[in-house]
Amino acid sequence: MRAFKLKFLFLWMCAFFIVKQASSHKFYTSITKMEYNEQTHSWEIIMNVFYDDWEKSLSEFHVKKVTLNDKDIDALSFTYLKKTFQIKVGDQLLPIKMIGTKQENDVLKLYFECSQKKLSKNMQLSNVVMLESIEEQINIVNIRIKEKTHTAVFQKSIKLKEIKF
Repeated sequence: MRAFKLKFLFLWMCAFFIVKQASSHKFYTSITKMEYNEQTHSWEIIMNVFYDDWEKSLSEFHVKKVTLNDKDIDALSFTYLKKTFQIKVGDQLLPIKMIGTKQENDVLKLYFECSQKKLSKNMQLSNVVMLESIEEQINIVNIRIKEKTHTAVFQKSIKLKEIKF
């Protein structure tokens, strides 16, 4: 009977470990695509984040439990994005307009845009999304303009980049 209990305990611990490993991810990365639309004179932006990391960061930022099922998730996300993702041209901070969110499996897609009437030769970009709540977080931004792509990488030690076109 003792051998049976030990085997059961061992199998239960293995099952728990496997489920725990399957439910968490090892990489803490967001990938953002920015593309300038010359017809609308705006940056069209899609940010991909792991939804559980997003919920954790929103909860810490808003100092309350936040889930993707909250009816005001877009407003909570928008408030957070305005503080953590910024595009500055000269002395002007470009205003962000939230389009919406969409969940696909364990990834949340955030759709937003920034108007920029006249395209400049450079910008300052800051992407500190989730950096305050996840130590290993890395944010990758791919910026596409006139058939050229620039990539900027942000982490705890790199929070601001000068982008030249």
